[in-house]
Amino acid sequence: MATIGILGTGRMGLRLAKAYGENGIHVVLASRSRERTNALIQALDLPTILPGTYEEAVQQPFVLPAIFHRDGLLDLLEPYRQELDGKILIDITNPFNDDYTDFIYPWNTSAAEQLHTRFPKVRVVGAFKNVWWEVFDAPYFEGHPSDVYVVGNDEEAKVDFLALSE
Repeated sequence: MATIGILGTGRMGLRLAKAYGENGIHVVLASRSRERTNALIQALDLPTILPGTYEEAVQQPFVLPAIFHRDGLLDLLEPYRQELDGKILIDITNPFNDDYTDFIYPWNTSAAEQLHTRFPKVRVVGAFKNVWWEVFDAPYFEGHPSDVYVVGNDEEAKVDFLALSE
């Protein structure tokens, strides 16, 4: 059984952990505060979700940082460079500025490209970029589930991600 490490327990991180955990995927959920993570996992009451540290989360074959680029995601991942090599990193970010009026990167790049440039041995897959956290609470629109776009240049990584997320 595959395991995904999720860094961040905000709106998206928590909902993605719940979605994966409810579907039998093992999750190592980590935040800056072990107490916060423990309380959230206790409230979720899913045996497939375990609390962890960032160090434990990045040890998993799939790593999903639910942290904004504007909040220092690239620098936060830097100490884990070696652990991340060869892993599938699921990038869910849109690089918005603080008030969501613009992006922090130029228009000729993306958050996923910035991750791959900084960590060239990581297999980056972009996903969940077109859905907000509210979609996880109400995933159906006019009777149909919301679409999730999956992007990236590593075809094998996308196939592996889709198998995990099926």
